[in-house]
Amino acid sequence: MSKEINYSLAIDFGTTNLKTAVYENKRVSPLKLSNDISGKVYEPNIITRSKRKDGSYEFEIGSSAENLLYDIDADKMKFVYNVKKHLCEENWNIEFYDGYKADAVELSSEIFSWIYKRVTSKKGSNLPKKTVITFPVTYSEMQVNRIKKAAELAKINVDAVISEPVAAFFSFEETKDFFDDAEDGDEKIFFILDFGGGTIDAAVIKIKCIDDNFKVSVLSSYGINYGGSNLTDSIINDIIFPSVTADERKFLKERGYHFIHEIDDKKIRMYSDEDDEVDEDYFISEHKMEVNYRFTSDEIENILDKTSLKKELTKMFDYMLEESDVYKDEDEISVHFIGGGSCIPYFRNILEEYFETDEIEDFDEDETMGYVALGAAYYAGMLSGDINVKFENRSAYQIVGEFESTGVYLNRQTLYENKTIKKPLTLIKFDDGRRYMKFYQKFTSKSERIYLGYLDLSDSKYDTAEVFDLKICYDGRIEAEIYGHKNESLGKEFIIVEEI
Repeated sequence: MSKEINYSLAIDFGTTNLKTAVYENKRVSPLKLSNDISGKVYEPNIITRSKRKDGSYEFEIGSSAENLLYDIDADKMKFVYNVKKHLCEENWNIEFYDGYKADAVELSSEIFSWIYKRVTSKKGSNLPKKTVITFPVTYSEMQVNRIKKAAELAKINVDAVISEPVAAFFSFEETKDFFDDAEDGDEKIFFILDFGGGTIDAAVIKIKCIDDNFKVSVLSSYGINYGGSNLTDSIINDIIFPSVTADERKFLKERGYHFIHEIDDKKIRMYSDEDDEVDEDYFISEHKMEVNYRFTSDEIENILDKTSLKKELTKMFDYMLEESDVYKDEDEISVHFIGGGSCIPYFRNILEEYFETDEIEDFDEDETMGYVALGAAYYAGMLSGDINVKFENRSAYQIVGEFESTGVYLNRQTLYENKTIKKPLTLIKFDDGRRYMKFYQKFTSKSERIYLGYLDLSDSKYDTAEVFDLKICYDGRIEAEIYGHKNESLGKEFIIVEEI
């Protein structure tokens, strides 16, 4: 009889790449999804539908979908790259060549199902004890809920979701050394910048040893909706397109994802190999068209200099340290730069200049792209009870509601296990007697508000309801306590994170 395998699983559902890792026998290790001999521990996040020999269609995901980019019928096929970004869009959907229609949640579910089948097949059909999925800091509660829904549709029991830079924290050698060597009262502060395919996320984290136990507190976490895919778009639109003929430009635009993918790959290879220039031919034989394109690191830096990214990042760093009560001139801060975009010197220089350090580890593709999955696997091990760490996970957004005309926002960072001051109710009342209060979220006071969910206060016990307060529970749910006109508590409800 085969020995039962006990393991916990982490899925890093990246914008550009898919990665998994497992916690097993008190160790974490990457789990290779690909069946090829490339040695890569990640698969591209790409999905399409291909035609079988019997005339039916099936989903192709990862490298198998990527290989179809060079198929003779590739022009007729629809490829969805960065499907994760479409989770941020309302009413997005796509119709494939065979007429099959799907939205971002359904496609994400197909990808999760594909991942899960590959993982469990490598583990003798045994299911994981715990499963953790990562998400960007900038994702709203609604977007996180869509990730959960996609996983549930794939028959995956999700035990927790965790933001990407926070997950990465658990994979650093410095973190592990602290767990092994720290004495009572010792503490350490980490600043983590994660430059992924769709977002730049950051977190300030403090770890402290208290009576041989450990407390991990996320003091601040913020992000910017800019990633490696945005830079790739700029290389194409601002460098390559102006340098080719109108016919060549039309041809490259028609190639769509096929060409975008090539530039994305060449960009990473250029920086990884420390080259200053890419000079290539793009040739498709059936079209009898060959296009020479070129871009340099200096041209990319000029594009970045014209953006407000340096200013935005510096302001974000300032705000995060202020919110965390951390001072870069006084406190010792361990700075880490991870993600596929960490190979780009422009952003590394911003980080090193701000923190006045040259101790940030050099870019290593396998390591930096594996931190999030490995750390999330370690967190999964914590959930299974193998690791004695108290973890306070926080997200960045502010909560606003129909009361926002008062100009007061409820910063989520202050809501963990603490109630706010009481706020007046502003209800939506329907003809059938139902009563709701809508809530929204913002990442800064100037950013656009995003729908979060609602309180259902239709129960007759809330007939005299006048005010409420909130707190964030450690499981991530947002609890409201409702009070009547005599200041008595009428009951507690959780914000329902979905449309009314």
